[in-house]
Amino acid sequence: MTQDMKSYRSLLIASTLLATITACSPQAENRGHVRDSTATEQVKAGVSRMEVMRLLGSPSSQSSFGEDVWYYISSVSERTAFFKPKVAEQSVLAVHFDKNGMVSTTEEYRTEDGKRVDFAKDTTPTGGQATGVINQLLGNMGRFNNGKQIDSMSGR
Repeated sequence: MTQDMKSYRSLLIASTLLATITACSPQAENRGHVRDSTATEQVKAGVSRMEVMRLLGSPSSQSSFGEDVWYYISSVSERTAFFKPKVAEQSVLAVHFDKNGMVSTTEEYRTEDGKRVDFAKDTTPTGGQATGVINQLLGNMGRFNNGKQIDSMSGR
C-alpha cells in the first residue's frame, strides 16, 4: 500500500468512528415554556397579571373553571440515535391569581410530583345497527328491480 492509501484509509476509519460516537450521544430537545429562573423568582404574591405576562409570556394553559390559574409547562426530552425519546425533566409552574388579578400563590411541580395514569383499553360501542347475513339478503330484495320489465327479445 502506498502512503496516500494508508492516510486515506486512516481518515476513513477515524471519520466513521467519529460519526458512530456522535450518533449515539443523546440529543436534548426542549418543549413548551422556556424557563428563566430570574423571571420566575420575580413572580411573587402581589404581582399583577400584566406583570406576569411581561415576565413569563403567555401561559401554556389556563384553568377552565374554579380559581384563576395560569400554567407554564416545560419539558426536556433526550433522544439517543433512533430510539424513542425519554422525558429527562418536566416542570409545571402554576400561578394562582386572586379576584383582583394579583398573584396570590405560585406552585412548582416536577417530574417526581406526577402520577402515572393508565388509559382504559376498552372501546366504546358505536351506535348503529349490526347487520347479519339474513338481514343483508332480505334487505336487498326488491332493490334491483325498479318495476320495469325488460323484454329479452326486444331489449326494451
